[in-house]
Amino acid sequence: MDLSDSSKIFRFGRNSKNILLDDILAPIGHVITGLRFVRVNQTITGDYELESSTNDHVIFPIFGDTGEQQTWRFGSIENELALEVHMTALTEIGDLNPDTSVWKSNARNTSLARKQISMDEPEEPILAELASLTSSRSNQFLAIQSTSIKKDMGQTPVPFFDTQELIELNNMTLTRGLGLYYKTQPSYGGFIGFRMISLPISDSPQSQKYDLWHSKKIREFSSP
Repeated sequence: MDLSDSSKIFRFGRNSKNILLDDILAPIGHVITGLRFVRVNQTITGDYELESSTNDHVIFPIFGDTGEQQTWRFGSIENELALEVHMTALTEIGDLNPDTSVWKSNARNTSLARKQISMDEPEEPILAELASLTSSRSNQFLAIQSTSIKKDMGQTPVPFFDTQELIELNNMTLTRGLGLYYKTQPSYGGFIGFRMISLPISDSPQSQKYDLWHSKKIREFSSP
């Protein structure tokens, strides 16, 4: 990746701090063949007294009242990070059909339509003595924030990203879905990691065809 191309880099900041947590499942007869992160833009609006424009905001007037107090519509542009997966249909003999490939995400549901996962006075997650536990479900969101002022003067952004390799011990599977999830222990900042949803394949062609097109039994794998 060319890191000099700013369009390919997501920088977390005051108006770019939300991560959308989703499990994205391919339809029956499709498998996941790629993934990427996408930037989602949304505008938070409200009525405020007249003020000047800044780089982070867009301001435009509301027409109507002409009283002494001038009211403007204030729009705060929020950038959010979302997962997008590439999915491809399978033929009835199990081959990929590249002509059917599409990208899919749940980014249409911005944070305005989701429940936020809160972190209260969090500490660095690597200091936790117990293993982190899954603490999220699909269609939620999490905002990057600093650790507790009381515990380490807010020096560290949390949660951390879990970079452990995701391995499925049984190679006879197809990836049916991918997700972003959050795991933590109380009072710690936690980790954001990838979740893989796989579909087992039997050895026989007849069973394989049944699994690919009709089975709804899926298994989830996530980093430890």
